[in-house]
Amino acid sequence: MSVSLTIIDPPSTTFSYAGTPYCQNQSNPSPTFSGTGTAGTFTSTSGLVFVSASTGQVNLSGSTPGTYTVTNTIAASGECPASTSTASITINAVPLITVNSPTICTGESATLSASGADSYSWSSGGTGSTEVVTPSSSSTYTVTGTTNGCSNTALSIVSVITCDIPEAEFSGTPTVMCEAGCVAFTDLSTNSPTSWSWSFPGATPATSTLQNPTNICYTSDGSYDVQLIATNASGSDTLLKPGYITVGVPEQVTISGNLLITSCEETVLTAVPSDGTYTWGPASTLSSSSGASVTAKPPATQQYYVTYTSPEGCTDSDTTVVVVDDINTYFLPTGLTPNNDGVNDEIHLHGRGIDFFTLKIYDRIGEKVFETSDINKGWDGRLLGLAMNNGVFVYVLDITFCNGENVKKHGDITLVK
Repeated sequence: MSVSLTIIDPPSTTFSYAGTPYCQNQSNPSPTFSGTGTAGTFTSTSGLVFVSASTGQVNLSGSTPGTYTVTNTIAASGECPASTSTASITINAVPLITVNSPTICTGESATLSASGADSYSWSSGGTGSTEVVTPSSSSTYTVTGTTNGCSNTALSIVSVITCDIPEAEFSGTPTVMCEAGCVAFTDLSTNSPTSWSWSFPGATPATSTLQNPTNICYTSDGSYDVQLIATNASGSDTLLKPGYITVGVPEQVTISGNLLITSCEETVLTAVPSDGTYTWGPASTLSSSSGASVTAKPPATQQYYVTYTSPEGCTDSDTTVVVVDDINTYFLPTGLTPNNDGVNDEIHLHGRGIDFFTLKIYDRIGEKVFETSDINKGWDGRLLGLAMNNGVFVYVLDITFCNGENVKKHGDITLVK
């Protein structure tokens, strides 16, 4: 009787991770087996993640950085005992690189600062954590940071802009106050200032670094300067406005006009200054109760008043008396020289208090050569458009004054060319 025996080698599980240490951003490694070593079932200390426990391939990005002991086990089979081997693997974290992205003016230099790694390499050639660059236009720089052999990158964008020194300008509302109050200031500076320094002597607060400060309050009458210093990376500009704020402005209104009239005349009353709003009274004998000028036609002597409000809200009042009197006067020249020299070319009736009149002029044979009831119409020495000869003419004048008084008058008018 014969027996056949088959003798086999016991299983081998010897392995290693030849590339250790690894970085989390590398390709996932698989174990390398020694001799006849084969894969069984892989296990590890806590924190390591396998792509597959049957192959031993490690998921680097999914594992926590650290050093691990990995065990490869082949269970006993037949008369062959189980086989177990261990190997060490180290996973290092990828550094998180941060870098600034500054804005500079044309011609300036920028300092780039990186952090998060032990060593650095810049696309511009530097090897430190900081790098000074002077780009002529907006540019992008790459920095590579390395820790424990693991590297990562970050981008720095340097923006290059055209910078000019600011031109300081501002406005305030209000700039004129009738009494104590507060002002709001608005920065109107150009060329993009980045900081502001205000000075308000005599006010509370007396300074500010806000772009548009409000509630700058003045409590005493007077005129006050305001100063602004506007600054950016290229420089500063200072603007001083002397006496820009005025507190307690005296607004005085006065009434002017012809204050002596007859009962059939009217007069225009004008308030000065003329830049505000007005209330006139009494309104019954006025053309209007508002406006800088009104027309008054009182039947008898009358006092009028006006109340003025300035654009800043300041007020003042004034009164005046329009005297109505019997001013019964008239004058008629007794000669004319119609030679177009601008002197005595026409004969007119002049006077005050005239309500109605008629003026008739006759030649030496009693023919009427002119008649008018219009005080603005005069005789130019013509009849039916033709110039009359030199001579003496007779006028007949009938005047009724505003108070009812009547005057009748006749006399001579001499025409000399």
